[in-house]
Amino acid sequence: WGDGGMGGWGKMRASEIRNQRSGMRSPASELPLTPTTAALLICEQVAQKLAAESIALRWHLVRMPLVKISSSVIRQFCRDRRSIRDLVPESVQDYILEQNLYLTE
Repeated sequence: WGDGGMGGWGKMRASEIRNQRSGMRSPASELPLTPTTAALLICEQVAQKLAAESIALRWHLVRMPLVKISSSVIRQFCRDRRSIRDLVPESVQDYILEQNLYLTE
C-alpha cells in the first residue's frame, strides 16, 4: 500500500484491514474487501485520526482508470505546449493551465 504521505497511516495489509473491519461502523466496513473498499477504509481511518487531533478533512475517492504515465511526462508535455487532455482529468488540466505550471524546467 505504501504510506501515501500519511506518516504510516496508509501502511496496511488487506489482512489488517479485515481484522479491523468488525469493530468499524462505516458503510465501507459492510462491503466485500476490494482495492476500492480498502482505499475507503484507509481514508476513513486517516479522517478519524485527524479528527481526534481536531483537524478537519474532506476527501473524495475518485474512480478512474489506471494509466501508466509519469508526472515527468505531464510536465514535459506542458513545457512543449502539447495537450494533456487525455492524460489528466479536466479539472487538473484547468488548474495547471490557470496557474501556468510546468512551462519552464
